[in-house]
Amino acid sequence: MRLEETLPTPTRHVDSPVDKDDNDAMILTADEAIFLQASWQRAVATVDVGAELIIRLLNDKRSLFKSLLESHTGYITIEKFTVEIVNRELKRGREVGQGVVRFFTKALKCLDEPCASDNIRQMSFDLGVLHYRMRVWFQAENWLCVKNSLLAVILEINPIKSMTFYLRLISKF
Repeated sequence: MRLEETLPTPTRHVDSPVDKDDNDAMILTADEAIFLQASWQRAVATVDVGAELIIRLLNDKRSLFKSLLESHTGYITIEKFTVEIVNRELKRGREVGQGVVRFFTKALKCLDEPCASDNIRQMSFDLGVLHYRMRVWFQAENWLCVKNSLLAVILEINPIKSMTFYLRLISKF
């Protein structure tokens, strides 16, 4: 029995989170939406997701986050970042981390709504406009660093018991 046959709602194309036949709308099953929301809530309730994200971005040599943060706050001399250091000494970094948490909390709440794709797309567009107005020029590689860092934080809190389960789940996105 294939995984698609066990799902109660229509499935998406395996190669994309976007159903190209349905006006570029993202389609998640109810179980997938609940899984994403529960994983996020567990991560937010367990650790300071924003600070953990900032720590990973500051330590990621490919990310331009450290130089971007330094352009707003001055040179950062800290070599080993902790949640306490981020929250105490890196005010702008803390604010950015909290903003990321607010954005994803709001986006995941949208999954319960009938037009979740449109709402999340509009939220993302508005966020892009905000970054543009603040003159924050993030290239695709930097967004990839943000995504990878955020996933690392969430997966650390929500370990997947079976690699097969994990591969099946991510192959749908």
